[in-house]
Amino acid sequence: MAAAIVCAALSKRYANGVLGLDGVTLEVPRGAAMALLGQNGAGKSTLMKLVLGFLRPSGGRLEVLGEERVERAHGRIGYVPESPLPEPGLSGRAWLRHMARVAGLRDGAAAVERALDEVDLVAAAGRRMSGYSRGMMQRVALAQALLGEPELLLLDEPASGLDPESRWRIREVIRARRLAGATVVMSSHDLAEVETVCDAVAMIHQGRLLASAPLAELRSGGPRVEIEVGGGAGPGVAALGLERLGAEVRDGRLVLPEEAAADVLRVLLEAGVPIVSLNPARRSLEQAYLEATRAS
Repeated sequence: MAAAIVCAALSKRYANGVLGLDGVTLEVPRGAAMALLGQNGAGKSTLMKLVLGFLRPSGGRLEVLGEERVERAHGRIGYVPESPLPEPGLSGRAWLRHMARVAGLRDGAAAVERALDEVDLVAAAGRRMSGYSRGMMQRVALAQALLGEPELLLLDEPASGLDPESRWRIREVIRARRLAGATVVMSSHDLAEVETVCDAVAMIHQGRLLASAPLAELRSGGPRVEIEVGGGAGPGVAALGLERLGAEVRDGRLVLPEEAAADVLRVLLEAGVPIVSLNPARRSLEQAYLEATRAS
């Protein structure tokens, strides 16, 4: 099955000369939930706008849901911007019915009720949105994105600044949509949220793609082991000079390449340092991201 999004050397240079995206080659498999990670201005929103057809590439190739003319795929995409702006004078239900008409949906009223139920806003749907919390407004935007039963969901910082209830609801919607076969691309600064929701990550820095891989692969960091020593990896252990063997201290434990484990263990045992445990090492997504950006 073709990927949901295919970028080949994709670039975008703005009229002011700023290079928003610089030769990005990336594939998003159908049915995946991929996070776009990067600082503000890294190029995440530029990539989303290119996928949506809001911007045109300056170079390279882009294919969305099998379409090189991405506007042809627009009706199969749901989009939640970082700062949605529904009309606050309307009720949530009235706004969604209006947007269903704009989208030309058949049986739009039924689609609105399904979407309201999915984001758990049925009880508040008749109230004016001027009285909604930020979390409720974000859920209205998500309901709007769901109206056309999209194959691809693009979510720009969907849980930023939200209360725990709204965060949980958005996670549940993403999970349900993936089970139904949809592809999700989510921009986020919340790495804990990403680790909960996504199974793949693309790291973007200054318009360039630094890494794109399954989340489990990024967190493994290759064949590495973690050694816990009695009393923690304090000054006494640091004095043994284990860094020359590739070891580093992380959260009070020694983390090192698998091939260096025998030499490190020998040094520790000769120094009389008690070994508590030795296990495969895992790094956090934050560590993987920092390593990638520092190496760029």
